[in-house]
Amino acid sequence: MKRVFKKPYVYWIIAIFISYLFLAVYFSQFYTTAKFIPYYLNTIHWPRFVLALLFTLMIAFLVAVNSTYSYIKYQERKNIRKASTLTCAAALGGLTTGVCPACAATLLYLPNFLGISFTYSSLPFQGLEIQAALIIILIVSLYFVSRG
Repeated sequence: MKRVFKKPYVYWIIAIFISYLFLAVYFSQFYTTAKFIPYYLNTIHWPRFVLALLFTLMIAFLVAVNSTYSYIKYQERKNIRKASTLTCAAALGGLTTGVCPACAATLLYLPNFLGISFTYSSLPFQGLEIQAALIIILIVSLYFVSRG
C-alpha cells in the first residue's frame, strides 16, 4: 500500500482525483448551482451541504487510490477482479450523486415515459446515504485489493 503514495503513482492519484472531481462537477451541473449559493445563503442546510462536499472529496480520493492500487496489483499479476468491479461500480455511483446529491440532476434517468421519476432529494437524507454507502464500498474494495 505504501507504493501507492510514492512517485510516480502519487501523480496518478492526483490526476485521477482532479479528473473525478471535474466529472462530478460537470455531470451534476454543480457549476450552475454554485452561482446561486450567495443568493440562498439563509436557506441552505449548511451541515448537510458541507457533509456532501466532504463525502464527494472522500469518494474522489478513494476512487483515485483504488484505481492506482488496482493498477499496481494488476502489474504484479494479482487477481483483483472483485475489487476492480466494486471500484468501478462505486465510481459510477459517485458520479450519479455528483457534488451535492440533493441538487444534482442525476445520471440515473429512469424511464419518464412510464411516469417514473427519481431524485436523490426524495431520500431521507437527500442522497447522503448513497454517498456514505459508496465510501464503504470503496473501503471494502481497497481491502480486497490489498488482500488480493
